[in-house]
Amino acid sequence: MSVFSFPRFHVKGLMEVNVGNANNDDYSGKALYPEAAGGLDYGSSAGEPLRLYDSVNVQAIHFGWTDEQWMEWVQKPQMFVRAPDRNRAAALVNKGEGPAGVQPAAGAGGAQEPGTSTSAAAAEPKPPVRFIPGEWNFYGDMGLTMMGVKVIGVDRKPGGAATADPLMGAELSFNNRPGSTGRSTGMLIDVNSEDVPSSQVFADFLTLAQGGKALFSGKPCKAVTRWINFLRNAYLNASNGAAGTFQCVVPLSELAGQPILEQMPAKDPQGRPLAGVLLRYVMYRPLQPINVFNHDPEAWFTAMTALYAKAANPQVDPRSILNPDYVELGGTIAPWYEGELKTIPAGRFLATTGRTIPLPAGSAGKNNAGGGDPPPPNVFTLAPATVFVDRVSGWVSVDCATAFPDAYQATTVDPYNPLVTGNNPKVSFGTVELQLRAGGSSYRVGTIDPADTAGGDRRGWIWDFPIASLPQAARDALDTGDFCISSAAYGDLLMEQEYVMASDQACIYAEQAFGNERPTTSAFTSDGLPAHATFRMFRRGKELTGASAPPVTVWEYDTTPNNAPGSRTKIGPLAPGEALSVNVTAPGNRLYTFTVEGQPEPPLDYGHLSLGTAPMINLRILPNAQDYHKFFVNPGANPPTGNALLTWDVIYREVLRTFYLLYPAMSLRVPLNDPDQWRGGEMAGRMFQRTQAKWWAKAEYMPRTRDLSASRRRLLQGWCMKFMGEGGAS
Repeated sequence: MSVFSFPRFHVKGLMEVNVGNANNDDYSGKALYPEAAGGLDYGSSAGEPLRLYDSVNVQAIHFGWTDEQWMEWVQKPQMFVRAPDRNRAAALVNKGEGPAGVQPAAGAGGAQEPGTSTSAAAAEPKPPVRFIPGEWNFYGDMGLTMMGVKVIGVDRKPGGAATADPLMGAELSFNNRPGSTGRSTGMLIDVNSEDVPSSQVFADFLTLAQGGKALFSGKPCKAVTRWINFLRNAYLNASNGAAGTFQCVVPLSELAGQPILEQMPAKDPQGRPLAGVLLRYVMYRPLQPINVFNHDPEAWFTAMTALYAKAANPQVDPRSILNPDYVELGGTIAPWYEGELKTIPAGRFLATTGRTIPLPAGSAGKNNAGGGDPPPPNVFTLAPATVFVDRVSGWVSVDCATAFPDAYQATTVDPYNPLVTGNNPKVSFGTVELQLRAGGSSYRVGTIDPADTAGGDRRGWIWDFPIASLPQAARDALDTGDFCISSAAYGDLLMEQEYVMASDQACIYAEQAFGNERPTTSAFTSDGLPAHATFRMFRRGKELTGASAPPVTVWEYDTTPNNAPGSRTKIGPLAPGEALSVNVTAPGNRLYTFTVEGQPEPPLDYGHLSLGTAPMINLRILPNAQDYHKFFVNPGANPPTGNALLTWDVIYREVLRTFYLLYPAMSLRVPLNDPDQWRGGEMAGRMFQRTQAKWWAKAEYMPRTRDLSASRRRLLQGWCMKFMGEGGAS
């Protein structure tokens, strides 16, 4: 039953999302490096797309400059050549440049950082564009911190959330302990840093506390982005208007003896035993303290330059140089039962029909004062919803937590302050109905008011309707009919999809085959342990396996570099539960999607793949083509010990320099470019421990970005062994 189980504890609050974004290559479709500018020589990068990160090979693009030159350049506004419009097209649609899966209008673009307007005529030549290469939060450490995320409603049975319940006000966090001494262990890491549907949330703890005591606290599984939606907010453009849905589970093994278990039924109505506690949540309305709405373009550049200039002070407080996202977070805690999906809400999937709803005249873009680009569209569509039919208990439930758009209202005092809440109501477009269609007839299941923001939040945007109130014909058709969400004014907005395919291994890693290794693999890293990647298939809520499942085709997209991804490739059939096997001879990022026999093939161009509805598995293949055997005393040892050839210069060039340049937050405590910091047994021991594969799912794993390949890990650990064993300084 997933999030539809009882009891449900609904939470709402803020979360600081302190992503570092120098690795995003957001401007690669907007600008090219000039031949020369201000005395800067971009070398072989001149004329190439504006990118800082060769994510395929996990290498910073540094133009042969010194670290000092690069770090100064990346934090200040620079002039670049505008990319031709013909190079800007579909590849960047999925980065917030337009509705997911819809080609933007000519000249449309989008950036969190202001540049010159892209509404200029398409004719060449065009004026240059200005960007800060390090983007808007260069010093982000990938951390996630919940802020005042509290229980605001409780459903212990169908009928609407109660506000008088013993658990009201309990606070949710990623903290390692309740109370003021706890620290957040959450972090957001992308499988593919250049793309949007592949974010992962790791945490060592998920904690619900009340009165200084934990109701539950344990390690959740990894959560991953689902149903990315760039049209979540009618009045905020591009990624500021985006939202994503996440789900994680704290297994029963982490919860032994904890008070929350007293609240949870030992079995669900279908008789499945309790297996843990789940959290389904939506992150939306991302805004930074320095954003393009509360600053005009020139003021934005001035404020960001001043912010980054503080980093030159060796005594700088790391918090003082941050410009993180603050997102609203709404979610639901519920029991999780054996056999249910961990990372995606289970149910009958309702996707957009493409039917649009107009915004009130003159309202679109009215809050776009900062010149953000493009303005929000003047129409919107609904994002997905899920339905669950519980015949045993007698209820039809619908989860609309992702579905309905918001209408952000800038405040009069300190507008666009991301810490201000209560000013992001739902768009009002009239009531909608959950309907069941069967045999040419339409039956009303229940009515929903999307504009009741407070009421929706209190119930986690989940409605329950009694089956007994339906006519007998509708009750007979619950398993064969199609659910939809319909509006009297605008028609059918969401319609049930016949098949649902979903994988709990939606964000995975593999290692590039090296030497005589097999060119294909089905062994991946998903949540810290080796795993196969499989999908499960449902038809109108019933799982299909074996002969009951229709044929499924797997399609592959090469998604990097993001300004020029590869076209669709058909890689063959795959049945539910079968392990995905892929070619790993080349490093990079791949996205796999699935179609059922008889369905339309996915688009040829990756930029037109709908991230809001397509089933997908994101894969990163880490590079291992470099042979490091010559640097080890005994290359066959595990772990190996470095020999005299393995000097600090080798370690810095091959491994640490990329992280020093692109992720400066890692160096605020211990500089990655200082050999004196790392020549010693104590620091070598820390690095050795935190780079071990068994630490991969922990908050303290190095590097946080999870893109250290096996060959580079061995090189780094060989360096550590020189100080932990019999070696000496180099």
